[in-house]
This record gives sequence, structure tokens and C-alpha cells, in this order.
Amino acid sequence: MKLDGNVEFTVEGWLKWAGAEKDGVEYVAGTFRTGLSAGWCLGVDHRGPAPKFSLFAKGALQTVVLDKCFDVQIEDLKGVWTHIALVYRPHAGNGTWTLFLNGEEKDSIENDWP
Repeated sequence: MKLDGNVEFTVEGWLKWAGAEKDGVEYVAGTFRTGLSAGWCLGVDHRGPAPKFSLFAKGALQTVVLDKCFDVQIEDLKGVWTHIALVYRPHAGNGTWTLFLNGEEKDSIENDWP
């Protein structure tokens, strides 16, 4: 799925996170590994004091349009099957990404398209 900023979509699945076992960001879902020039990546970011879900996105010109963490603590998810959904809704030149865990809306972040 090419990320053009104008198409609403939802991605969902199940995650059983093993816990913070390394530095950096663990890949959870996204389109960057498909070879597309524009895309997004949801991950677990271990670079701060506590792991959080992070979202990274690039537009069609390889411009970074988003590199933020959701304000959601995830330590309680360790070793537990969790339903995760990410919803993207475009609007007025930018978009909103909303993270759901077990059907409950947890946080939203905005991006600006160049």
C-alpha cells in the first residue's frame, strides 16, 4: 500500500510482545519492508526510559512526515496476546493516526504532508 496521505485505512492484528530485550525499534507492522518509496512503520521503541509504540512515515518524495511515539505505556502487554489496530484518517492536508489496543482507543498523533 503506497502512502499518499489521501486514503483512509486500518491495519489490525494480534501481538504477543516478549518485552524490552534490545535497544532501538522493533518492527511490528508497516510497508517499508515491501520496497515502496513511501510508507509507514509501527514499532516498539526501546530508546527511552520505557518502551512505547512508535510510528514513522515517509511521503512520496522520501520526506519524513512523521516520527513520533504514541503516549501509551506498554509494559503491561509483556507476554499477553493483545489485539492491536492502527487507523489512518486523512484530513485537510494532513492526517490522524489512532492506536487501539483490545478495541480501546489509546492515543492519536498527527502528521503534516509536505
